[in-house]
Amino acid sequence: MQKLSLWVRNGLMLAGVLALGYWLGAGGTAKASSSSASTGDVQFQLTGVNVNSSLLVYQPGTRTVYVYQGATTGN
Repeated sequence: MQKLSLWVRNGLMLAGVLALGYWLGAGGTAKASSSSASTGDVQFQLTGVNVNSSLLVYQPGTRTVYVYQGATTGN
């Protein structure tokens, strides 16, 4: 019985952590450029056109790199 309660407690804790992560990450959006970047020198690279594709965006003016996983997959 003690093993069962340990499994239930751990399962509930895991579900709580996953729900919290989903809740905190659901509203965030990523921007490849912003209005403060007036240089317009954005460079990008698309690797692969399949489920495992990724889009890498580099903005030299602000030295910022953005990586979008699954860039060519649908909603």
